[in-house]
Amino acid sequence: MPTRTASPAPRVAATAAAIAGSLALALAPAPAAAAPRDAVATTDRLLFTETLPSFVAIRASADRPADVDWSSDGCSNAPDAPFGYDFTKACWRHDFGYRNYKAQNRFTEDARLRIDNRFRDDMNTLCGSRSLCRATASLYYEAVREFGS
Repeated sequence: MPTRTASPAPRVAATAAAIAGSLALALAPAPAAAAPRDAVATTDRLLFTETLPSFVAIRASADRPADVDWSSDGCSNAPDAPFGYDFTKACWRHDFGYRNYKAQNRFTEDARLRIDNRFRDDMNTLCGSRSLCRATASLYYEAVREFGS
């Protein structure tokens, strides 16, 4: 008596279904990449890694990270643009550092020094080679070192 083999049709159908399912998953649009939600890492990246222009662009974007504090009062009790030298953007990032480090319970004297030094560097970047601007930035830096909290 001849040996009967099972029809390959069920196996072919199951394989075809598996392939179709895999293709559907592979071709489906990928979900949007989630923004980093670790507020500590986000704060440190925006404060110490991003350039000032990049920080300002991220701050202005509609999809900026929502897990950090973006509020600012500009240069607090000092003019934002003394002698026409606009330090507003540097003050935004300085406020960002102070507020987020405080909210994250990381506002130590060492952290404060790092944030203040970033502020000084940002103001000097805004000044370029203008010596009166740099002298004014130095006064602002000394003021935050003395009175910042």
